[in-house]
Amino acid sequence: MNSLSEQLVHAYRRQKDLYLQVLELAREQCRVMTDDQAVSVVMQLSARVEELLDEIATIEEAIEPAKDLWQRERQDPQGELDALLHEIQAAIEQTSSHQEELRLALIAYMRQREQKAQETRADIQASKARLAYRAG
Repeated sequence: MNSLSEQLVHAYRRQKDLYLQVLELAREQCRVMTDDQAVSVVMQLSARVEELLDEIATIEEAIEPAKDLWQRERQDPQGELDALLHEIQAAIEQTSSHQEELRLALIAYMRQREQKAQETRADIQASKARLAYRAG
């Protein structure tokens, strides 16, 4: 394997590890919402996801010249780069699926909270009306 391939394999292995961490965090976010835990936990997990994605972006920026050269030459005699890229793609697709699940869970959570808030406001108004009726 030439140094270009070695550089890219090393970088993509690191990216794959980071994407797998992002995937695990996305799964955890979905579990947290399913278990009806606080949204603040989801937000903390989201902050960690952002940190990992920033690290991935930094790696991607650093290898951009090598990646461009590799795409022109397509030197990957053992197919390791292609295999890593497929694994990364699979992790991204799974993460997207979990993010969509989380998005729907958050929407349902917000609707439920809004409904509870409306019910509470209605209860307060009814209590005020009863008090006014008794006082009058």
